[in-house]
Amino acid sequence: MNDPENDSVAALFEALQPAAPSRDLLRRLAAAQPIAKTISPRAKIIAFIPRISMAAALLTLAGALTWKFLPRDEPQTTAETAGTSAATVPTLAAALTPRQSRQRLLGVQDLGLARDSQQRPVRLMRTTWLDDDTFTPPGGAPPLRQSRMRDEIVPVVVQTY
Repeated sequence: MNDPENDSVAALFEALQPAAPSRDLLRRLAAAQPIAKTISPRAKIIAFIPRISMAAALLTLAGALTWKFLPRDEPQTTAETAGTSAATVPTLAAALTPRQSRQRLLGVQDLGLARDSQQRPVRLMRTTWLDDDTFTPPGGAPPLRQSRMRDEIVPVVVQTY
């Protein structure tokens, strides 16, 4: 780059300068430029109110839909008897003697890892059970069968070495 031939070319490039714009061009540019509007803070707030109200309405709608479609943890208890109506089951509950009980594991779901109070890793497992209980009412009435679903969260300590 230090050639004597290139030094003359570099000197010519350094001597080049852009020409000044004509007054006519500057006048046309100034006329074409839009006028900047200044908006007061009050006008900005007033223009923003519909957006806030729309966001509040959407959040309310989303909350209502979530509330409607979330599963409820209502106990699913059914009573089956041969000679007793379901309306008399609560009055008989105190006098019933247990006869048979079965628990069936319906499903297990891994909920992830957590730490217990001693900072050990613990895997949380959700188990779903079907409890099937049979009771004998007093007075030789036919047996009463009651079924219900229950969920349990079971912590399982993860062994680390």
